[in-house]
Amino acid sequence: MTKALQRRVPVPPLAAEPDPVPVLLYGAGAIGAGVARAIRRSRGLRLVAAVDADPAKSGLDLGSLLGEEPWGVVVRADLGDVAGARVAVHTTGSFLPDIKAQVEALVGAGLHVVSSTEELAWPWLRHPELSAELDAVCRQAACTVVGTGVNPGFVMDVLPLVATHAVRDVRRVVIRRRVDTALRRRNLQVKTGAGMTVSAFGSEMAAGRMGHIGLAESLAMVAAGLGWPVGDIHEELAPIVSEAGTRSTEIEVPAGHVAGLRQTMEARTGDGRTVVLELVMELAGGGDADEVELESDPPVRLRVEGGVSGDKATVATLVNTVGRVLEAPRGLRSALDLPLPRVTG
Repeated sequence: MTKALQRRVPVPPLAAEPDPVPVLLYGAGAIGAGVARAIRRSRGLRLVAAVDADPAKSGLDLGSLLGEEPWGVVVRADLGDVAGARVAVHTTGSFLPDIKAQVEALVGAGLHVVSSTEELAWPWLRHPELSAELDAVCRQAACTVVGTGVNPGFVMDVLPLVATHAVRDVRRVVIRRRVDTALRRRNLQVKTGAGMTVSAFGSEMAAGRMGHIGLAESLAMVAAGLGWPVGDIHEELAPIVSEAGTRSTEIEVPAGHVAGLRQTMEARTGDGRTVVLELVMELAGGGDADEVELESDPPVRLRVEGGVSGDKATVATLVNTVGRVLEAPRGLRSALDLPLPRVTG
């Protein structure tokens, strides 16, 4: 009988851990609260200041506000003294025009910025002029600003691009994400139309108030990462109507009412290479799942059973980007400009 080979492989020691990065939290809502707790648990980060515009939070200890023992970090209503912070995690809004002044103030205080603002994931798509202005401010201050999150920022853009590292001759990329909103916060159920009449959903859709913010940014990032000169992005958005009715712990959807939405975006190059993104967000939609299909050599199909979590993964991507943003080139940047995505600290 042959004995198993046993041997030791020497591993060189890692460099000593650097001092924790001091972080300022800008926005103490649901995502900001998750970020604060994650930073408190991190070996590589240290929470030194917190800002939130809500007057009801001003002057409160952040730990006490989150139902824990005092942390010694008092929430302020304005930026003021940044308490030696190097990076700000910004979690206040979805649209670049609404938050540009906030980010410029942070950069003006000498802070790098990691933001959950969906339009910042690929800001050049909708706001080329504002992006150029913000980039100039960043370069002048020698700071870096990047938008990230789970979607956009990872599951429908960065993850598919990473998958293309192992193939050649990509001709078609299809990315699908299914979210069962019954498992998420009430505001996501409301944002995706749960409980609405079909008529009301149609009115909101016509007014541009329906659909996931950031899906087009994800598609543009994928195309840019592949170096594909795609044309216009074509979008389809439709309600998902519940035939028998359903409910979550907080919202009831009668039969014939809207349970969620299906949003599809597609763009192609002149020679037929195609990127397709499909997002389904439905109350009681049968669980979460994420899929990436590459028509390539060799072909690839990835499936994340149970999907990539929404809020928890958003918090994780923000916190894991803090250290990486310090290593990125200065200016307004995207996830494509950052070092390899990975857990840190």
